[in-house]
Amino acid sequence: MKIEFEIPNEKVTHLNEKGKSALTLHCKKVAEDIVDEATRLEISRNESVEKEITAALIVEAVHITKFTPVKRKNIWIYVIKVFQFVSLLFTGALFDLSKLQDTFNFWVFIISLTIAIGTSVYLIFINE
Repeated sequence: MKIEFEIPNEKVTHLNEKGKSALTLHCKKVAEDIVDEATRLEISRNESVEKEITAALIVEAVHITKFTPVKRKNIWIYVIKVFQFVSLLFTGALFDLSKLQDTFNFWVFIISLTIAIGTSVYLIFINE
C-alpha cells in the first residue's frame, strides 16, 4: 500500500534537492518505525488470526517511538566495565587465606576489593 502526504510549500521553501531527499528518507523511516511498533503492539495484544491496526494503536506507537529515550553509551562506561572485570578477577585471584597473612597481600586484596565494589555500585546506580 502506498501512502502519500504533502507538506505545505511555506514549510519547505528553504530546502534544496538534497534536503528534500533527506527529509523524504527520514519521513519514510519514521513512518516505517511507527507501523512496525503498531504491528508489534497488535501482535502482543491480539492473538487471533485477524490483525487490525487501528488509529489508537498508531497513536500509541507514535508515543512509544517518540518518548522512549535512546540510551547512548559513553566510552567511559566501557572503560569502567573493563576496570570492574579486571579488579573482580584480580580480587578473586588474591583470595587465598594463606597469602592474606602477609600484610602486603592483605592490603592489595583490600584495595582491589574496594575498587571492585566501587565500580560495581557505580554501574548499578547508573543502571548499566
